[in-house]
Amino acid sequence: RLTDLLLMQVYSSFEASCGAVLAGTGLDKYFAKDRRTCLDDVHMPKPDPEPYRRAASTIQSPVSECVALEDSASGVQS
Repeated sequence: RLTDLLLMQVYSSFEASCGAVLAGTGLDKYFAKDRRTCLDDVHMPKPDPEPYRRAASTIQSPVSECVALEDSASGVQS
């Protein structure tokens, strides 16, 4: 069930941009600030794996048990 999943979003943009886009689409109710990793949260952006590792750590899940859906080449490399 979808409600049993711990969802995170991992962005290559700064929080201000992420928040504005989510609010504009109405998706902000599903992805609060504590459920997204943005460029402000990491030292190394995609394609470095740090953003995904941080997201996994946030939900206290081993990276090996996470699934990522990506829309960019740097995200796939990450």
